[in-house]
Amino acid sequence: MKSRGILFTVLALGLAGLSLAAARHHVWVITAAALALALWMADLARRDLRAR
Repeated sequence: MKSRGILFTVLALGLAGLSLAAARHHVWVITAAALALALWMADLARRDLRAR
């Protein structure tokens, strides 16, 4: 479903930004958690947006 893939892409980008902001402020627990969620959302987006 393409709209779901776009949603997951937006979420992945937002979580990646959150991870970067947390890293700049040396809050490593949030950095790791946000990065893990960003990677998961990116994988879901890739699966939904790939050509079938």
